Amino acid sequence: MAGTLFQDNLSPYLTLVEGSAPSAPAAGDRRIYVLSSDHLVYLKDSSSAVVALMSNPMTTAGDTMYGGASGLPTRLAGGTSGYVLTSNGATSAPSWQAAAGGSSGLLAVHAYGPASAAIYTTTSTSMADVDATNMAVTFTAPASGNVLVRLSAWADVTPTNQDEYWGLRESTTNLTGSMGIIMRAQNPAPQAFVTYTVYLTGVSGGSHTYKWSFGTSAGGGTARIVAGDGSAIAKFAPAIMEVWAAP
Repeated sequence: MAGTLFQDNLSPYLTLVEGSAPSAPAAGDRRIYVLSSDHLVYLKDSSSAVVALMSNPMTTAGDTMYGGASGLPTRLAGGTSGYVLTSNGATSAPSWQAAAGGSSGLLAVHAYGPASAAIYTTTSTSMADVDATNMAVTFTAPASGNVLVRLSAWADVTPTNQDEYWGLRESTTNLTGSMGIIMRAQNPAPQAFVTYTVYLTGVSGGSHTYKWSFGTSAGGGTARIVAGDGSAIAKFAPAIMEVWAAP
């Protein structure tokens, strides 16, 4: 009777048994079924056209998003994180990531933290390697060919009216667009933990090793970088090099 439907069961449900695809229904009808091979729910019409409906998300670790003929998102992400649905329900990496042909996000990181502080000093007005072994990072170029490189370390420069430059070198080549003033000495000379970020475009495919470089302005200035293990308050922090995929 009206108003009493499901009165004895306030939580009705429908159970679909997994199996093979059924035959096409009569004209104007639809059949819903679950395939045992992939656990997806499907809808078939009288012309045998099939549309995938929403499956049980997280069925298996590593599930990816699935797009069916309807053009709508039809499967949720499981173990694959950091991906988004496109308009047809397929997956793609966010626009700032490399979708193919290279890695995405953080490509490499190198932290140098010796137990006894390493002190690097230069009076050169030409860019030079800080430490070709310990102050270098190796990565594989992303598909975009663009990277964001971040350098972080304790630094100072003396005497007054001198500049300290940081940059990147690959082999013996100074990378164009990577060099800049990170500190300018006033009175007294500054001492600080500095983070310097470089954006590089057109990086060729394959493996690259970028070396941290530094220099100082003319006039007998002295630039320093210090790396420690950060094991106590009185210790210097590690020097860190990060390489990120960029748009």
